[in-house]
Amino acid sequence: MISLTLCVIGAGLIWFNPSDQLRDGTRAVSLLTLAGVGALIATRGLLRRIVSIVVVLSGLWLILSGTVLCIVAGITVVAGGFIALATSATWPEMGTRYERAAKVEKTDLWAALDRGEDPTAR
Repeated sequence: MISLTLCVIGAGLIWFNPSDQLRDGTRAVSLLTLAGVGALIATRGLLRRIVSIVVVLSGLWLILSGTVLCIVAGITVVAGGFIALATSATWPEMGTRYERAAKVEKTDLWAALDRGEDPTAR
């Protein structure tokens, strides 16, 4: 999870910097990157790759901001985003216990009772 660490470090450099020399929007972009790290953990498949691209684009935005701190943070975020884009297919996924359960229709419960089955037993 080196890529996530790089992204958090890069975004944290901007987010926790008390300097007023930062241009408008850089803190928002760093917050977007931090949210992207959380989304990389929670998503899978194509959506995870799309989030990786968004993280890379937020790093590029930081690089284009111009200050030395933003450039260093942006390079770190871009590196982490590219590593995530390249390796995210092999990352573990969150279990299905965090997904919404399928809605059971009431008619299915009655049909199970008609068949002589207990719909509450699993």
